[in-house]
Amino acid sequence: GGAIGEAEELWAKVFQIDSCLFLTGGSTQGVLSALTLACPPGSGLLLDRGCHRSAFHAMALLDLRPVYLPRPWLAEGAVTGPISPDEVEKQLLAHPEIKAVCITSPTYYGVLSDIPALAAVIHRHGGVLVVDGAHGAHLPFLGLDHFSAADLVVVSAHKTLPAPGQSALLLAGGRFSHRNLRRAGAIYGSSSPSYPMMAALDLCRAHMLEEGAAAYQKTAEEVAALRRDFPALTARHAPLDPTRLTLLSPRGFAAQE
Repeated sequence: GGAIGEAEELWAKVFQIDSCLFLTGGSTQGVLSALTLACPPGSGLLLDRGCHRSAFHAMALLDLRPVYLPRPWLAEGAVTGPISPDEVEKQLLAHPEIKAVCITSPTYYGVLSDIPALAAVIHRHGGVLVVDGAHGAHLPFLGLDHFSAADLVVVSAHKTLPAPGQSALLLAGGRFSHRNLRRAGAIYGSSSPSYPMMAALDLCRAHMLEEGAAAYQKTAEEVAALRRDFPALTARHAPLDPTRLTLLSPRGFAAQE
């Protein structure tokens, strides 16, 4: 409640989702909390093979049994593509005991999966969709409603927004209340969270609504121009974060040097 609760509600409105919890332990705290809410100890989990290591730590802590979810290989771009709803359906039919799915969207290379389509499949099977969107905190400010169909979403404000390191958000749809988020978040976070970090999250949201969104739109336009001029991932390869520029090189280590 109080000022913190009001600030969290304002962030929930940005993401068009029901609840938000401020995190001062980064998306790592959020992924651990989300999987604690989604998965009873000892249960199965349908897991994106490219998940962050925090998801693997959660599996160790909760004694979860993973079934790995393959992604298509985009040969031309040499990266993995979006999670396929048909593949999720196939895996859930083969493993009906699994009631939780964890994916990463956007990926580090900016590849977006169709979260509403995935959520529809998972909900038909009575399951919960957890999205590690650590690299996508800026997407709502570009007019992209990328996360609202998911049950639990984690985003790192510090990765793509003007917010201090370790500041992040745990977001939830109607299935999980704010009380649920607080209970799980408290397991993995300090009982003395950083008030300057939480205040910074509130200031970050205000800045993005006042002027930051326009700056991000300009960035998206500049990235689109760079994609035309340089060999890069484009929408021809996969749905992409409009501000992420992923250059393609036949000899990456030589390019690095």
